[in-house]
Amino acid sequence: MKFKIEQLMKEKGFSNVNLAEEFGVSRSTISNNLKKPSLETLIKIADVLGVKVSDLLDEGEDNLEPIYKKDENGKLINIGFLKK
Repeated sequence: MKFKIEQLMKEKGFSNVNLAEEFGVSRSTISNNLKKPSLETLIKIADVLGVKVSDLLDEGEDNLEPIYKKDENGKLINIGFLKK
């Protein structure tokens, strides 16, 4: 799966250093996590950048279906993706 995290980071004015500071981790940790991010990491990055998790996916990934569940307040949250 490909991601457009770095593209969105650039558009939003974020560098690996900024993201590392937001997460309280080293720049190398961020660099490694951007290559193969976990769902938890994707959620955190989306929150920091002010986008939806699905926005982080490469536009060529149109064969994925988001999975949502409701939190305790009834708000839908993305918990993953299924291949169509």
